[in-house]
Amino acid sequence: MNKSSLLWQANIDNQVALWRFMGADTLNLQGELWHTSVSWPNKLWPDKLHNGLGEDMLHLLSDALAPSTVVPVWTGLHQECPETLPGLAKTGELVQMYLDLQDYEQSIGTDKVELVHVQDQTSLQQWWQICQQAFGYDIDIEVMRRLMAESAVRILMAVNNGQPLGTALLLTTGRVVGLHQFGVAPAFQGQGLAKQMLLQILALAKTWPVDYMTLQASSAGLGLYTKQGFVQQGKVHSYMLSPG
Repeated sequence: MNKSSLLWQANIDNQVALWRFMGADTLNLQGELWHTSVSWPNKLWPDKLHNGLGEDMLHLLSDALAPSTVVPVWTGLHQECPETLPGLAKTGELVQMYLDLQDYEQSIGTDKVELVHVQDQTSLQQWWQICQQAFGYDIDIEVMRRLMAESAVRILMAVNNGQPLGTALLLTTGRVVGLHQFGVAPAFQGQGLAKQMLLQILALAKTWPVDYMTLQASSAGLGLYTKQGFVQQGKVHSYMLSPG
């Protein structure tokens, strides 16, 4: 595999490693191993990447899925996925990105935001509330308690004058650190705080023994990441059971 392919695989590996840390069981479907979340984030993913999912497997997946389960499909950057697959409907897509931290020239942030390492139950409760506000969905706090105990995970909360306003989660896998759950509460959006958070997170990562940062970006975040030098790699498409 060339460097580009290795980095794309490293992005995926970091993402699924997080899902495993969150809690997952293993299934055997037609002789293939799959992993399924025990609660949030409600993912079902293959042990090995598929170039394409056969119709028999898709029907088997649709029969096995709970209504809230999300099946990710990873593709190249310019490869599109259909809006529907047998029994499944596409619910969204994110762009995979990476940054070479060795080449990254650190920008100077401001003192608007302080990053706090979440290590106790009170701070985690605050983080949990802000993260739910930022992303607009429910998060299982028990999953976050499990993650807080993992040495490879760093849970961060952005604070301004004692007021929690944003969240992030870093997971280190080998020489890669993945950025996850990066968001700002709606009441504080539009003030440039996401940029200040990102600059501080990058400065922190530069001090760690890692070479790359990876993430999966929504369309709203692409501009912010691109301006800091992140490179687009591919896409992860999400599918759920088709209505009816």
